[in-house]
Amino acid sequence: MVIFSLHVPIISTPSARIGQTTLKEAADSSSAGYVANYSSLAESVDNVIGYWKVPTVQPSSSQTAVLESIAIGSGDTIIQVGTSQVSHNGGVVYDAWYWAAPEGGGSPATIDQLAGKVGPGRVIGAEIRFVSGDNWTPTMIAGTASRTTESYRTHVIHTPGLPSAGWLVQPIQPGLPLANFTRMGFFWTNATIDGTESRLDQLQNQRLDLVDPSAQCNLAGTSAIDPSSGDSFTVSFIQPAGPCGTQNTSTIPSFGLLGLLIGGILIAGVAILVVVLVIVSTRKKNVATTPLAWQNLGQTTTPPPVGLCSNCNSPLQPAGRFCDVCGKQVL
Repeated sequence: MVIFSLHVPIISTPSARIGQTTLKEAADSSSAGYVANYSSLAESVDNVIGYWKVPTVQPSSSQTAVLESIAIGSGDTIIQVGTSQVSHNGGVVYDAWYWAAPEGGGSPATIDQLAGKVGPGRVIGAEIRFVSGDNWTPTMIAGTASRTTESYRTHVIHTPGLPSAGWLVQPIQPGLPLANFTRMGFFWTNATIDGTESRLDQLQNQRLDLVDPSAQCNLAGTSAIDPSSGDSFTVSFIQPAGPCGTQNTSTIPSFGLLGLLIGGILIAGVAILVVVLVIVSTRKKNVATTPLAWQNLGQTTTPPPVGLCSNCNSPLQPAGRFCDVCGKQVL
């Protein structure tokens, strides 16, 4: 498998751990995967990276959906980028998307430039990077074994100082059954906390297993972090919806993470696509619930063009007169 680099991944000797690492497992009604939450330590996540292979979803006659993403933020303040698969009437739609809330108006944006490029088996690399001020850059790359790559980068305005990061698998919204994705894995997962970049196993992380809303059974399970790499794990499909009755997870505390970014992690869904990542609100220091702003996903949308500084190539703010990074006047 050929991998193309978004950023040099951490693959060798471990760096110093960020804070005191805690390894916890929780039942969550919105996400499976991992979150790294630093709200209790008053530290900020400045960058998050993750790679995954788009799963092959089993077609269904009724509508089912699943999404995979990385996220950074807290509560209802989040940036997320990922892929989604929606099955209906025996067919499956594969899409890419990004979301910035509340600045984006509550709805994720379909990445039309990657239409047809994020199908089953494609290797996806995603990054959310803090630039400066309130400027962030979400990036996605999609590659194949033939070394063909497609990429997309945009610029969003968002509050700085976000305390959580997430690598998630989620249903699109409550009540919509989880699509059968069989099994999929994340790798090269890492985040930068207050300027220090670390692998997932070096972060203050929490493992999430997706359960049905009544917490009666598991819908998707998350593996432990692979000790040989320190930055990879798998999520396995168990069933589309509860209740199942044979296994009871009611004794496991629910953190109500948004399927996408968390001190919690959050995210939610799209009628035909997408997203969210995780994190609990810095202010509430606890997890939010899945947003329902995904109905517009799947409709044709074109993200706004991104202006770049002619001097340092950094993203420019809309209508900005000067570059926030180098100070050059925008002509």
